[in-house]
Amino acid sequence: MVSLDEVFSDFKDYAGFDEEYEVSVNSKAADGKTPLHWMAVLGDHHGVALLLTAGAGINKSDHEGATPLHDAVLSRQTLVVEILVLAGADLNIQNFAGLTPMELALNDGFQPCVEFLTKFLINLK
Repeated sequence: MVSLDEVFSDFKDYAGFDEEYEVSVNSKAADGKTPLHWMAVLGDHHGVALLLTAGAGINKSDHEGATPLHDAVLSRQTLVVEILVLAGADLNIQNFAGLTPMELALNDGFQPCVEFLTKFLINLK
């Protein structure tokens, strides 16, 4: 299983930070992505859970307005989508293109994400 130090080290490489740079749970890369965005894209559900436990901002957006949930949907990381939604990710946040995570899933046509998000939204009513 991945440790928080390993997550930070991977994020530091992704972000191109100097070796001495101190990465924290909500550090942002030049594109505005946080370690949680990065783990969501990779589909690392252990890293996602670890970051959430450590206080990662679940609804922090990058420079395109995308939250980790948007990134997980676009990367077709269904398990990460489920973890983020069940942890309280806001399903109504629109990226700068005006799209919510559900709209991204529908546009992509990736049924596992569409089905989970649909069931979750139905259960909210």
